[in-house]
Amino acid sequence: MDNVVFSDVKELGSWENPIVKLHQPFPQNSIYWKSDSVTISAQNFDKIQYKYAIHTSKPTFFGRNEKNEKLAFEGIDSQDNRTLTLRQMINLISGKYVDFLL
Repeated sequence: MDNVVFSDVKELGSWENPIVKLHQPFPQNSIYWKSDSVTISAQNFDKIQYKYAIHTSKPTFFGRNEKNEKLAFEGIDSQDNRTLTLRQMINLISGKYVDFLL
């Protein structure tokens, strides 16, 4: 089971492939999750829609089987997507949003 981020930009999986996985860098703080660094092209960065999900897969004798993979997204539909704007990213980089993490 992996906690992942899906998004409408390819650097975050383009809603199709969970490529950004989250991990707990501090096991004693179970509500703090973090990903490895992600570089997003500036041309993609007007307004990014993203959502957290739990990705599970059951291994089979023949390896990975997409039929055994499941995604549990937060929310119900696209109206529940989160949005990261360019202004938020600038504030994140400048340190104004210390606790804002993808």
